[in-house]
Amino acid sequence: MSSILAAIDTSAAAGPVLATALAIAELFDARAEAIHVRDGDQETAQASARRAGVPLRTASGPPLETLLSAAREEEVEAVVIGARAVPLGDRPVGAVARAVVTSLRKPIVVVPPHAPARARIDRVLVPLAGTPGARAAMIGFVERAQAHERELVLLHVYGERSIPSFTEQPAHEMEAWSEEFLARHCPPGPAREVRLETRVGSVPWEILRVSEQIESHLLALCWSQVLTADRGNVVRQCLEQATTPILLVPYLG
Repeated sequence: MSSILAAIDTSAAAGPVLATALAIAELFDARAEAIHVRDGDQETAQASARRAGVPLRTASGPPLETLLSAAREEEVEAVVIGARAVPLGDRPVGAVARAVVTSLRKPIVVVPPHAPARARIDRVLVPLAGTPGARAAMIGFVERAQAHERELVLLHVYGERSIPSFTEQPAHEMEAWSEEFLARHCPPGPAREVRLETRVGSVPWEILRVSEQIESHLLALCWSQVLTADRGNVVRQCLEQATTPILLVPYLG
């Protein structure tokens, strides 16, 4: 059976990370397990895992290398990691979390330290640019969410210069465009609800705004695993400002 690996520390951030790992494990039909790279204090991490009912393994060694080694094990399907410890640091994503998300080619869920500890993920926001690479990378997760009858909200944000032009029947043509977009991104199958939201404006701002409006339990983003000054702007801003866990699905595109 595949596993969802929760990387926990000894801060209060471990609680939301473990709760999110359990909820993600349900979606992935996997088991949840936790890992703590020992820094001298094991009892706090052990107590957190025990309260959540998640088995814990401890490891020794350099934190990043040790965590990556465990995460690359074949049975690990996804990793859940806290954005940073509590109390808050100066950076939106800690150094270890940043290194993990930019180097591990597996789905990774980044959990803000004060995210709600939800027992179940019911509503997922999936922003999509409409590119083939992003669609191919996200389709597996969309299928999982559909199979588990979760509410899916797809979001497409237009720049002001990229709004499609319609003719004499804009409402009808927009409806047809929306149906075609959903057909391309959602495979046929059972679904509790799938709907498409469209917005015009700044992509990261609109993603964060819609996520708050619909009270999403999870924000799922495709990305190229680059967080430099000139790339990865959408992911970077979402990591800085989102209050809900973010699923990052890597793709080449």
